[in-house]
Amino acid sequence: MKIDELRFSAGNAVRMTTDEIELLVSIEFGPRILHVSRPGMPNLLQMPDSAGQPGGHSMYFLPERKNRNFQQDDVPVKWKREEDGVRFNAPVDQKSKLQPQLIVSREGQDSVKIIHRLYNHTAWPIEYSIVARGFMAGRGIAVVPAAAQNFGTSCAVASIALWPGATLGSEGAKIQDNFLFMQSGLKDAEDEDNRIGLYNPEAWIAWKSEGQVLYRRFADAPGLYPNFNSRCSVHAFHGNLILESFSPLAKVEPDSYLSHEEIWTVKVSEDVKGGYGFVL
Repeated sequence: MKIDELRFSAGNAVRMTTDEIELLVSIEFGPRILHVSRPGMPNLLQMPDSAGQPGGHSMYFLPERKNRNFQQDDVPVKWKREEDGVRFNAPVDQKSKLQPQLIVSREGQDSVKIIHRLYNHTAWPIEYSIVARGFMAGRGIAVVPAAAQNFGTSCAVASIALWPGATLGSEGAKIQDNFLFMQSGLKDAEDEDNRIGLYNPEAWIAWKSEGQVLYRRFADAPGLYPNFNSRCSVHAFHGNLILESFSPLAKVEPDSYLSHEEIWTVKVSEDVKGGYGFVL
């Protein structure tokens, strides 16, 4: 993996490049991934904007607690090279007393591993779940497994959580062949606000846009998840789309941390087959 520091449109960043994938991580705020794509191809993440939309890929925690949510991640991030990767450390958040850390490393020939960590620097144990949140760029389609693909039972095999105003069966969101498909950037999307959570037994989510498909795989970990036991959620609003994965809820002791890992792979969309251009 090639690693270098450069000046980006959103400030100073660290670039990590292999033959198959390119990432840029801000070191002026975050830790926040600002860019992911095939090398030389368009960014699949929405950039932060002047209107306050955070953009990129970052982390926060659930359940939300009054007076203990993250402050704006607008302070510089320290970074350090590691074996075939980089570790990004943010300062301790003075409001929540949690400290975010992001570790990016090569995974196999065509993927990267993203480790999200939150350290508990309070004086007592706290139960929380890490949320890995990505603001996706442009007009595209998100796909999430809604049920196990190989099951031989007449029992229920999946669960779905709906936020207020959520709809299924519309032009922008539907379940087909045991997958949830949700589109962004549709016409007349200014009033759109559609968020759906799924248990997702296959433990991956994907985004197709700009001739590419980003696959985010995460651990098939036992435990209780937030938002009615959702492992992930898709949120389309005002022409934008957020893809999130969740870790199981866990009680974290003082000066310990909780981790949530994802494996990212980016493929050229012409190389994949299936419904809406996805491998199913």
